[in-house]
Amino acid sequence: MLDELRAEFLPEFVRGSRARIRQALALLSPTAAANSENEMPIDELMHTIAGEAAMIGLPEVATAARTAQQAAKRCQGPQGRTPLALIGCARAIRSLALLVDGLKPASPGEPETNTGPNRRQGAPETGRVLLVDDSPINAAVLCGALEAAAVQAIAVRDDLEHALSQVAEFRPHIVLIDAIMPNLDPKTLCQRIRAMPAGAGIKLLLFTALAADEAQQQAQQLPVDGLLSKDGGIEGIVNSVRSLLPGAQS
Repeated sequence: MLDELRAEFLPEFVRGSRARIRQALALLSPTAAANSENEMPIDELMHTIAGEAAMIGLPEVATAARTAQQAAKRCQGPQGRTPLALIGCARAIRSLALLVDGLKPASPGEPETNTGPNRRQGAPETGRVLLVDDSPINAAVLCGALEAAAVQAIAVRDDLEHALSQVAEFRPHIVLIDAIMPNLDPKTLCQRIRAMPAGAGIKLLLFTALAADEAQQQAQQLPVDGLLSKDGGIEGIVNSVRSLLPGAQS
């Protein structure tokens, strides 16, 4: 499954990552600090790359993106934008760029193959999962893999009211909530879901590409039932989700 998903989503991942890297390097310029109020912070750009890389089985790229994310955090705020910190961040981002540029997506002339996972014929559905994530790649990869495992799955972007409306309409057993989203605070979403009439019966899982210690720290501050690392690989993630659903087979 992983090789098929990687082949399908690698071109989109490379394009998106290159764009985020260019944006991140531009934000390191001396004039960027005064003009970046509406820009996604560098550490969030790197977090997105790390999460997508982990989802399609590129651990080396995911690790490099997390390294760049940590370097970006050291540059945050006027006091953090020292020459040494900025140089270190730029080097980390350029190291990531070399890895991304070394990936080999299919050429534009190659015929596309429908390599997405096929749903197991005749397998009973085991439950419903809602993914809230700002990454279209994460949404497509995970929902496709869950559907192949006979789990109903839909994804929404980082919009609070849309996410809440889908919780009410879709009535998921599990909501996977990305740890860092530019337009939605996970804590607010968790609190609003818990306040819904059926909210107490929904399992809320933090879905993260953060390092283990950061993920644990954030999860402890949220009303979630646990966390799920994107580093677990798509098959591990699907197995973990299915084990928490009603009707799951041991």
